[in-house]
Amino acid sequence: MSALNLNPAFATVLEPLGVGAQDFFLAASLYHAGKISFGKAAELSGLGVVAFRERLREHFGYAVIIADETAREDLEAVAELSDTDYLLRSPANARRLFAAIAELEPDRDTERDPPR
Repeated sequence: MSALNLNPAFATVLEPLGVGAQDFFLAASLYHAGKISFGKAAELSGLGVVAFRERLREHFGYAVIIADETAREDLEAVAELSDTDYLLRSPANARRLFAAIAELEPDRDTERDPPR
């Protein structure tokens, strides 16, 4: 596999964001696009799941997006992060949780707009 050749202008934008910004933002972009799971994105970013979650919150305002394609892996990663992991131990519980959020906030698209 060949190395990525990024546009050199990205270096100027990424430099103030610190060491590892390139890996973080590439992993976060793939995660947000639903191409990889939360856990895989954290791994590729070079951060642990807690640090990856915090950087997502810092830069995007929210951390976890549950996508159909990566739901099981995402639920497992979220369970590691949360004091309320019992809510997400099974896909059925997660569906019930998101259904409850949808009832409380009917205008929110819970598939695309994560709860805050």
